[in-house]
Amino acid sequence: MPRLSELVILLLAYAAVLGGVAILNRREFDRSPEKRMRYRSLPLGYKLACRLVVAPQCAAVAVWPWFTISGMISYALLEGACFRCYRKSGLLPA
Repeated sequence: MPRLSELVILLLAYAAVLGGVAILNRREFDRSPEKRMRYRSLPLGYKLACRLVVAPQCAAVAVWPWFTISGMISYALLEGACFRCYRKSGLLPA
């Protein structure tokens, strides 16, 4: 059972990860309308997977370092799924 201090650190790290992703996305979308269009074409499940699976694992690294590997693997799998979705939608060359 995690201690209260670990949970507080985890929640702060999770908020920081989500905030960082939001800032980076906004910056990239302002620079590249194509990226904004591709992101909008993603199914909701992909977007939720980022926020509810990948981001918590990345945040958990601040408390439990062994989440590094699972976070990297889940990120790579989700990224691959996004690229397949982009290609299927015709937004990236085959």
